[in-house]
Amino acid sequence: MQTGPPSRPEGSNLIRAPATRLIEDPISGLRGGLDVVIPRGGTALIEAVSDAARVPVIQHWQGVCHLFVHADADLDQAEQVVVNAKTQRPGVCNAMEALLVDAAIADRAIPRLARAMADRGCEIRACERSIGLAGEGAVPAQGDDRGREFLDLICLVQVVEGLEGALDHIRRHGSRHTEGILTSDLATADAFVRGVDASCVVVNASTRFNDGGCLGLGAELGISTSKLHAYGPMGLVHLTTERRQDAGQGEQRGGLAGTVRAEQAHHFTGIHVQAEATHDGNTAVPGCEIADTDESVFGAHDWPPP
Repeated sequence: MQTGPPSRPEGSNLIRAPATRLIEDPISGLRGGLDVVIPRGGTALIEAVSDAARVPVIQHWQGVCHLFVHADADLDQAEQVVVNAKTQRPGVCNAMEALLVDAAIADRAIPRLARAMADRGCEIRACERSIGLAGEGAVPAQGDDRGREFLDLICLVQVVEGLEGALDHIRRHGSRHTEGILTSDLATADAFVRGVDASCVVVNASTRFNDGGCLGLGAELGISTSKLHAYGPMGLVHLTTERRQDAGQGEQRGGLAGTVRAEQAHHFTGIHVQAEATHDGNTAVPGCEIADTDESVFGAHDWPPP
């Protein structure tokens, strides 16, 4: 049996087309000759292409990225991470757009973190609970500042009630791009990683690491915020599909009785997936289960960090 990526079938192509051409006609006209569309551009372009398409669309929506500073965060570390996430390259999709601060440490954390960003030219848009803590240059946040991709030296500062408050805010205003938490508590980090829906979740690190080059994917096409067939940074491998080539010596299907069992353990998520297929002629019955486990999303050697 030969496995691995096949050679490119004759006639397959990567088509680059102007936005007007994609929207006006060929997405519908090329059905049958076009497998997938990946619109690269602003929100209006992506929405127009998604509405017109009759083939699958891989969407690269805006990056409304949050960092949540938990009550147990190391504020020295948090200051460095927050400054990097917001100010290193504010115009890219993995830059932090909103800083969520646990109410339990708001009076200590917000003055320090807001000042660190403001010292680097960042405008602070503060919620009602943080406006008195964020310094003289802070301005009141408006309703549409929540869930907004600024792509500029502008940051929303929002006080939340602990972990659940942060998760609720992200559920309502996030874009499933990149979400992060700063904490020294393993259980809290675990709960955040499990509870947030994003293509990349970071713990005690900058949101800027959600990048194809940083994650070992090489050149990056973009960061997919849809889940089929890629979720997160897309490298060259994500522009390909797989096929199987089987070589035999007269084998025939049918008449085989027995059980084929395959197991796979995803140690980094604590999820154990079990698949079992019982063959009786041409009948296969698959099954899977989520094992009851207390295993952390972090391995024993990953926490605490060095």
